[in-house]
Amino acid sequence: MPELPDLPAGLSARPLRPDDIEAIVRLLAAAEPLDDTGENENADDLTEWFVNERLDLAADSRVVEDAGELVAWATVMDLGNHRDEYALRLDGRVHPDHRARGIGRVLLRWQLDRSAELHRARHPEMGGRFAVGVTTAHRSLESLVVRARMEPVQYYWQMHRPVTGLPAPRATDGVELVPYDRERDEEVRVTHNRAFADHFGTAERDAYAWQTWFTGQRAFRPDVSRLALAD
Repeated sequence: MPELPDLPAGLSARPLRPDDIEAIVRLLAAAEPLDDTGENENADDLTEWFVNERLDLAADSRVVEDAGELVAWATVMDLGNHRDEYALRLDGRVHPDHRARGIGRVLLRWQLDRSAELHRARHPEMGGRFAVGVTTAHRSLESLVVRARMEPVQYYWQMHRPVTGLPAPRATDGVELVPYDRERDEEVRVTHNRAFADHFGTAERDAYAWQTWFTGQRAFRPDVSRLALAD
């Protein structure tokens, strides 16, 4: 299993533990004014993301410490149910006070090596895609992944508007909007998978992934969600 070579002097690495979550929350809060991700997760949010059956913390995560202080972290996430390619999500962050020390470069190298290892072990018959999300503001991360010979393949835009002055809802013949119904959650999952079957970079969501990161997530709001029914 790949380790972290060439860490700057005085730094050490180990797998992420559940009790690191609070430190990661503080790290992300310190980085958000610079990186502008639009996310502001608390400890419960990150516990959902990190502590589950799909992330093997011992094998697929690393934190970097400086004199006992957590200054960076990285994970390799296999979301499961790969359709056309073996896609992995690579996440991580370096505390702003510890950037430009080579920590990010070492962590990314470890992520890519670990991703290649998982690819060979689980789905060598598929092509592989190892994805890093980069915000427009996070220029240092952009430079890092470009130097690692990664290239942009997909873009997302965030669009905002006030919730005042909304247009009147338009009726659609034969379609009824109803409140979200937990009894139909499996139908929603199947419909979601069908709807995104041709969407680049989207894997099918099995029942566990759906419950872990979609409608079973703390952030999901069934009270303001709707189902569209036809026939």
